[in-house]
Amino acid sequence: MTDLRNFLTELGFEEARSLIQSGNLVFDSRVRTGAELERFLESEAHDRLSLEADFIVRTPDEWKSVIRQNPFRKEAERDPKHLVVMFLKSEPDVKDLVALQADIRGPEVVRAKGKQAYIYYPNGQGRSKLTHTILEKRLGRGTGRNWSTIDTDRAPQEDLILRTISPRSQCVQHLLMYPPKPPIGHYQNNVPLLESRRQIQNDRVRILQLLRSLPGSSQLANQ
Repeated sequence: MTDLRNFLTELGFEEARSLIQSGNLVFDSRVRTGAELERFLESEAHDRLSLEADFIVRTPDEWKSVIRQNPFRKEAERDPKHLVVMFLKSEPDVKDLVALQADIRGPEVVRAKGKQAYIYYPNGQGRSKLTHTILEKRLGRGTGRNWSTIDTDRAPQEDLILRTISPRSQCVQHLLMYPPKPPIGHYQNNVPLLESRRQIQNDRVRILQLLRSLPGSSQLANQ
């Protein structure tokens, strides 16, 4: 999170800070807003950090609307850990919502409101077959937040950012995790090749440290 806060500060955004245990950052943006701001952050992350990531931004009013429009109010009070809000890059089409309903094979319930999808998992997410992959296939790219991490009493006063590692970067991540290995015989007495391998490993370590410092990267941390 520190790296991401520093990244925002370097870009000139003010009051960048994290919300404890929420996986979110808040900051003040006086120029760019909405999709334009998201594209700017994604471009700068690519150019400055070589990081392919989606940035999802919500304003204070939009955050209040997320709370106000929650269709699972009783569940949020009774069982907040089983309620997830998926923040989307764009509003899903009706046909995609219909297709998603057909994909559900368990007791899960999904309701979409604008660029948010509210998903209630009565039995929890752990064994649910309604995976993030299925949700993104129908709803588009997004990042989920447990209702327990959404502050319903105090909305942020600045723009709020929710970051997610994008599926479009999986091939890049694969190359970073598993650099190609030449035949064993090629290592012998081949100093340039050995140096190249060391450099790849060093770059891999630095990038993994950055990714592990960001929310939503637990899967990477285990690789």
